[in-house]
Amino acid sequence: MISSKVLTRQRGFTTGCVLVSLLFFSFSGYLGFRLGGPYIEYRMLAGAMDDLVKHEDFGTLNNTRIRSRLSESVRRSSGINPSTLNLKKVVYVVVRDGRKVVGCNYEVAVELFYNISALMHFKHESIAQPRTQ
Repeated sequence: MISSKVLTRQRGFTTGCVLVSLLFFSFSGYLGFRLGGPYIEYRMLAGAMDDLVKHEDFGTLNNTRIRSRLSESVRRSSGINPSTLNLKKVVYVVVRDGRKVVGCNYEVAVELFYNISALMHFKHESIAQPRTQ
């Protein structure tokens, strides 16, 4: 026989719990939607830099040609137009310890709502490995 105490207790989500859960998942989805674009663009740029330093002719490319190849690669692989990034300001090419290094260092401010913004800082370097013959 089931006691009367067992039948009177709540067993499950209350309306308040459902509303709080809905609010939490909605806010998480909104953040993912707003912050996902710049993050995906960064991952595509970082992947393009990693692929570019593996090419045999990377050592002979000048800075302008490196930036144009990165722009073409990001546009082709992701469908994202990198026009939101000025690659002349974002991408740098230096020679460090006899090896060419291509990297990016930039920040993106994303407005979330009202006067609240998220500042995203992205930094990545790809180092060309010396060729063995």
